[in-house]
Order: sequence, then structure tokens, then C-alpha cells
Amino acid sequence: MSKNYKNKKQMKRLLIYFIGLLSTSSIVFAQEIHVTESLKTVPNVKCYWSYSVERLSTIKDSIHKYSIRVSVEQIDSAGKHKGKLILRDVQISCNFTENEILKKVKFKRVGLQWIAKFKINTNTPMPLKIIANYNHQESIMPLLLNLGTYPGEPDN
Repeated sequence: MSKNYKNKKQMKRLLIYFIGLLSTSSIVFAQEIHVTESLKTVPNVKCYWSYSVERLSTIKDSIHKYSIRVSVEQIDSAGKHKGKLILRDVQISCNFTENEILKKVKFKRVGLQWIAKFKINTNTPMPLKIIANYNHQESIMPLLLNLGTYPGEPDN
């Protein structure tokens, strides 16, 4: 394989990746998280858990792959976004029940975000809980998949 062909293939993958980032769902500010001032990159801001959801693909009729990204956002008193915050010792997972079996998916840290990719096997609305633990604080963020409200989901 020629080197030029490999470069074109890599550029195509990179372009698809950036288009995917642009098409992810809007971030939802879920719950405030208490962070000490020394860890914040901007003084006197509030920090919130946030998440975005995207249906990556559909295999067959009812097998769907989802990606959920969670981050900590810094918001000033005027409501303006002041950037993401990196925190250590954070554990994030999501729980859902599929065919009467409780499933738990752990998020992996990638840069300033925690990402989970998983499959579900239904076309019906799927309730899910994102559970984030930081500094002995547990936050639960409810989410409902298969409603046609996230990128990649067909309208129901």
C-alpha cells in the first residue's frame, strides 16, 4: 500500500471524527458539583456535570449502539461557559435494565471527558441512569434513550 493512500485514509478518518464531534447532541447541564476553588481554572465559577448523547449506529432493526460523554463544565454567575474542568478520582457509570437484567457500563476517561459506548437491544424508550461519584458526592442523572431526541436517532 502506498504512503499517499495511507495518508488519505487517515485524513478521511480524522474528518469523519470531527464531523461526528460537531453532530453530537447539545450538552445538558444536569447537576451542580461542589469543587474546591483551588481546583477550578477560573475563580468563583460553579461547576456542573454535563452529558451529551449520540446514537452511533443501528445494527439490524433493534440493536443500537450509543455513545455518552460526561464532563464537568465551569459556568460563571452570568451563565457563560468558562471551559471544562479536569478532576481526578472520578468514577462514572450508567445503569439500565434490559430484558429484566440490570446492566452497568463503566465510563472511561479520555482527556477532559468520560466516555461510554454500549449496545441496547430494543426500540422502545430505554430509561438509563448516569451515576457520577466525586469526592464522596454521588450525582444521578436520568436519561431516556430511543425517543428520537439525540443525533443518530430516528424520530419516533
